[in-house]
Amino acid sequence: MKYLISVILLLLPCSLIQAQHGPPPDDERSESLRIAFLTQYLELTPKESEKFWPIYNIMREEAKTEMEAFKAMMDNSDIENMSEEGLNELLASHFKHEQSMLDIRKKYSKQFQEVLPTYKVVKLARAEEQFKREILRHARDKRPPSDDRKGPRPGQ
Repeated sequence: MKYLISVILLLLPCSLIQAQHGPPPDDERSESLRIAFLTQYLELTPKESEKFWPIYNIMREEAKTEMEAFKAMMDNSDIENMSEEGLNELLASHFKHEQSMLDIRKKYSKQFQEVLPTYKVVKLARAEEQFKREILRHARDKRPPSDDRKGPRPGQ
């Protein structure tokens, strides 16, 4: 029963948006789903939500900036034709990026603890992973089957 209520709460904002303005862009829809999912998963009270979401949004922007910079560097790297030295530098950049992402999470974890009970801060990482899985599962299920792929899809 709790699962059914959760699904309804997740889908309700999307159906309301679609009814008013047609289908929203994927980014907008994804963010609406993320907000509904995390709010429900973390069982945020209105008071907690008021303080949590501004911090969370700033953290996501900082992480997005870091990820975009790393992606741009990787997209401009021709690893098949790089020297050993260049590959070592790229590998070092990868680990630097991973450390930056961890540092961002640690920094904001402290801020989250100022506005949420610690158990909800701990649940946040699990909630984000669960949300990613749900989005990927949904995308996989919506994709039409392809004749050139034989056997079950990864994760099935």
